[in-house]
Amino acid sequence: MHPKVFLMITDAGGGHRASAVALKAWAAHLQAPLDLQIVNVYREVWQRAEPLGRLTGFYGEDIYNFTLKHSLLKLAGHLRGAARLVANTPNPVALKDGVAWLKREKPALCVSLMPFVNDLHSRICAEAGVPFSLVMTDLVDTRPFMWYTPRACREAQWVSAPCDLAAAQAAEAGPAKVLESGLLLHPKYQAGELRALPRLEARRQLGLAEGPFTVLLSMGGFGGSSMEDIVDHLEESGRGWQLVVICGRNEALKQRLEQRPAGPHQIVPVGFTDQLQVYLRAADLMLGKPGPASLFEAVAANTPLVLDAAAAMPQEGPNADLAALHGIAVKVEHRRALGPTVAAFAASPSALRCIEAAQAAYPLPNAGQVLVGALLKTVAAQAVQA
Repeated sequence: MHPKVFLMITDAGGGHRASAVALKAWAAHLQAPLDLQIVNVYREVWQRAEPLGRLTGFYGEDIYNFTLKHSLLKLAGHLRGAARLVANTPNPVALKDGVAWLKREKPALCVSLMPFVNDLHSRICAEAGVPFSLVMTDLVDTRPFMWYTPRACREAQWVSAPCDLAAAQAAEAGPAKVLESGLLLHPKYQAGELRALPRLEARRQLGLAEGPFTVLLSMGGFGGSSMEDIVDHLEESGRGWQLVVICGRNEALKQRLEQRPAGPHQIVPVGFTDQLQVYLRAADLMLGKPGPASLFEAVAANTPLVLDAAAAMPQEGPNADLAALHGIAVKVEHRRALGPTVAAFAASPSALRCIEAAQAAYPLPNAGQVLVGALLKTVAAQAVQA
């Protein structure tokens, strides 16, 4: 049997689970002798520790996902503050149940891919005698730090840093071993292989029209009701584009777009898909929110990117700043400017080539290979100590 490694996540948003799935995929790709298991700790370990979820079946992560699905992003700051308050409030039930669970399951390593609760994770692992590490799924942390918390940085075997700024933040927070890994992406986003897929061939594979200027609109796995507003803004600019709208798990949004009267552009609504990398290669341009994964998935696909920073989540604002600084994306801070910005790119292939060149020059470390190597090294050291 291979050593068991728990990847601890929350399903608040889709990024934490997507990163855990990516890490499992890399372990399989590299044939690493590890048994990686994804655990939603709120649902599988801390059921008694969250009274709302225990009594109603509606957890804090459900509230967060509701705000994403309905684009209630003005509530995001309040939810973030509430999450921090709850995480810093002593929770003896979470501690007791977490320690009992680890002692029963006896994993070789626990890896957190979730924010706010890493001091608690660290304490639980210490009391259960299980090594603890941290993989950060955002690009940078935001003050007060929600990833690089003091105890976690003091006691972790290592913490990952997706970029230079994150590495500096981790070093500032505590004496942890900082693993400068880059941002974790699924193996299917290996830049060289993905970029080799011609755009017209990608469109043929997806059944898309080959000729029109093609815009990929994606705002995360839950879609967002604001995507309809963005489509409205795009329809005020230009004519004859192909708008591929990734609705994710928002089936109601997909149905509304399918029933939308014909306008100046061809609208192609798409539900949840595991072929986003192909849609990226099919697009001349992606329009999306400044989420860390979607940003660097576009870079890996060498797809020019316009970032809607008008209503970014608090932790996503720095991503848009970093992307604009390096020229790998254009940041738009007002919704009404989205249509004219996309129209300007549609009329200027040279502007698109400029962003493509910046993306091609931007370093994309193989975070999956780095992190799997760290897992193997940590597990091997634990086996020697045992």
